[in-house]
Amino acid sequence: MIYKVNSIKVLLCVCLCAANINNAKPQENTTQKRLAVGIELLSSTGFGIEAAATLHPQLTLRGGISLLPVKFVSSIDLPLNSGMRNQLTSAFANPTIQGALTEAELPRNINHINTDMDVTVALGLENGKLLVDFHPLIDFAFKLTAGVYIGSNKLWSVEGKLKQTELMQTLTVVRDNGGPDLLAMPVIENYDLNVSDLMNIDAAISINAVKPYIGIGFGRALPERGVGISLEIGALFWGKTKITNTEIQKMINEEIIGTFKSSIYPVISLKINFGVLK
Repeated sequence: MIYKVNSIKVLLCVCLCAANINNAKPQENTTQKRLAVGIELLSSTGFGIEAAATLHPQLTLRGGISLLPVKFVSSIDLPLNSGMRNQLTSAFANPTIQGALTEAELPRNINHINTDMDVTVALGLENGKLLVDFHPLIDFAFKLTAGVYIGSNKLWSVEGKLKQTELMQTLTVVRDNGGPDLLAMPVIENYDLNVSDLMNIDAAISINAVKPYIGIGFGRALPERGVGISLEIGALFWGKTKITNTEIQKMINEEIIGTFKSSIYPVISLKINFGVLK
């Protein structure tokens, strides 16, 4: 019983200390900083650094940059279009074509054709930002934030190609030995892409370069005791996503990164702030 009472007392003391640190009145604190630097320890917009300055006891101006350099390589196995599969199966039954494929050391069975594709996907969240914090209750660290992010207009950029050139070589041998010309025919099921399209993929999902932002949070960008922590949640409004190469991007969306149509991006940010000038 004594243990429980003591534990409660300790918890209350911790809460009161935290409240005293975060909620001290700026106008009464003679050590309040007028200029500070903040570092984003954790954020959905990436690593960031910013400077903050006092405009008014209830208003703080912040400016900085945020970077989220995400890049990954993915390999996907794309199923052959059923029409091409049927025509190749018939062509492979031709002895002349079989002999030419054997001589060229190319697949003679439809199931042995390699349609794997290597793609490199890069996320382009690189922005500068200008924000204003408003503390409606000067005694408390709660804040409302509004401003703008300005930067890259590419959400995703995608580059890729087929792992092997054997598909194009096989289709060429089939055509040159009396078989159907399938080089211009859609290769992949559900996508209007021929073999040339898949030899060099270059596509992107674009967003607005200027992105309004609103958020709420706790903590002051200008710490009152030298160092402080602030937490913020909000939303970036980057507009309707636009695709630079519709058919290729449709395939990339569905096979790799998923369809992304939202015009709003959720933001969560945890920062540590250092006062540098009184």
